[in-house]
Amino acid sequence: MLQAKLKRVPVRSGRGELNTLVGLLNQMLDKNESLMRAMHESLDNVAHDLRTPMTRLRGSAETVGITKEMKDSTPGGSGFSFVDMA
Repeated sequence: MLQAKLKRVPVRSGRGELNTLVGLLNQMLDKNESLMRAMHESLDNVAHDLRTPMTRLRGSAETVGITKEMKDSTPGGSGFSFVDMA
């Protein structure tokens, strides 16, 4: 993650082109930092949203494997299933 805060250029008192440029540069750095933070938050949210269904799918696949093993191990192949596959 981007943890380092970008340093701002100090603005000196008075008017002038250089002070205007320094102010614009600092505004740009603030905006870039804000955009990077929002991007990281969005990516974290997407990663979380993808992990949840994948975990459910993995759990379902493991459950199906366990249920199949139970059916295969009982005489006649009609084992008891704890899982509602609806």
